[in-house]
Amino acid sequence: MIPLKVTGIIAWSLEMKEFNTAAICLPSKHYMVNISDKVAEIRQPVDAGKYFNVSRARQFGKTTTLTALAHDLFPRIYSAQYQF
Repeated sequence: MIPLKVTGIIAWSLEMKEFNTAAICLPSKHYMVNISDKVAEIRQPVDAGKYFNVSRARQFGKTTTLTALAHDLFPRIYSAQYQF
């Protein structure tokens, strides 16, 4: 638990980061490394219109990385749909 000072009273927050071993890691809830370099590296072939392959062992961050890439690409893809 994380101690919080609220108007002179100490309250305890149950919102504490933890290590995630299943599904997508969320930076607000889970400890995680900075993957912005990895997303930038993957984005190069995507921007060039090329295919890429993701193949790694279990629990290596594939889903988290691809989700971050999708969030990075979404504003550009969404706005491109409406440009004539």
